[in-house]
Amino acid sequence: MTFVAKLAYLALFPGMLFLAFAGVASRSLAGSVPGIVLGGSARGPSLTVPDLARTMRGETVAAGGSLHAVMWLAPVLKLAALSWASCVLFGMVRGDLTLLFSLLVLAGIADLLLFAASTNPRVRRNAPAEAWALLGWALPLGIVLAALYLRTGAWTVQALVDWQVANGTLLGSAQGGGALVATGGALSFAAVCVCMVTLARFRPFGRGLLSDPPSGAISDVSGAPLALVRLGEGATLFLSALLPVALFLAGSASTWYGLVFWALKVAGLVLLAGVLDLLFARSASRRAAFRALGAGGVLSLAGLVLIWVGVRI
Repeated sequence: MTFVAKLAYLALFPGMLFLAFAGVASRSLAGSVPGIVLGGSARGPSLTVPDLARTMRGETVAAGGSLHAVMWLAPVLKLAALSWASCVLFGMVRGDLTLLFSLLVLAGIADLLLFAASTNPRVRRNAPAEAWALLGWALPLGIVLAALYLRTGAWTVQALVDWQVANGTLLGSAQGGGALVATGGALSFAAVCVCMVTLARFRPFGRGLLSDPPSGAISDVSGAPLALVRLGEGATLFLSALLPVALFLAGSASTWYGLVFWALKVAGLVLLAGVLDLLFARSASRRAAFRALGAGGVLSLAGLVLIWVGVRI
C-alpha cells in the first residue's frame, strides 16, 4: 500500500496533476503583471487549459535524427523529476536536500537535451549557453543548501521546516549566531531568489525556452510534446517559488490559515518574478546565465561565509 500511495502522490497530489494546474495558475499570475502595470501582454505564449488542449491536439511534426525521440522523452522526464521534487517539498515522500537538488538538476538536463538533440543549427548552437544557464542556478543553490545545513544541522526538507516552526523563519533569524547569521541568511535568501528567477526563465537571469525564438526549443517541438514542454515550464515556475518558501519562510501548515500563508508567500514570489521580468524587459537573454552565476554566486558565497563565521563565534 505504501508503494501505491507514493505512486498516487507522484501522479496526482502533489505530483504531476497538481503541478499542471499549479503551473497554469502561476504562469497566469506572473503573466498578469504587464497587464496590471502597463496594460500590455505577457511575455511568450500564454499558458491556459484551452491553449494546452489545442496544442495537445495539434499535429506533431516529425523531426529527424535523435530529436524525434528526445522531444517525447525529455518533457516527460522533466515532469517526472519535478513531480518527485514537489512530493519531497510537500513532505509526502521522504527525501533529503541532496535528492531535491538532484531532481531539479535532472529537470534542467531534460531541457538541455532539447537543445543538444535539435536538427536546427540555430537551436543547437544554444546548447552551451543552456548548460551555462543550468550552472548559473545549480552552483549558487548548492552553496545555499550547504549554508542551511551549517546553520541548522538539518539535511531533509521536513527537518528544515520543523526547525523554522520551532525557531522562526531563517530569513532574518539570529538564533544561535547573532547578526552575522541573520545577515548571512538574508544574503542566502537573495541568492535563492536569483535561482528562482533563473529556474523560471524570467529576465534578467533566465533564458527563455519558449519565448525567445529562434533560439527556443519551440521552433523544433510541436503537438503533444510541445504541450508537455509548456506544462513543464509552468510547473518549474511554481516549484521555483515554493523552494525559497520551504527553505527560508516556512511555517506551520497544520491549520487552514497556515496553508493560506504558505500559498500567499508562493504567490508573492511568483509576482516578484513577474515584476523583475517586466522591469528588465530589454535585458539580453544571451548574457542571462552569466548574470545569474555572478549574482547568485557572490550572494551565496557571502551568505555561506557569514553563517560559518557566525556559527563558529
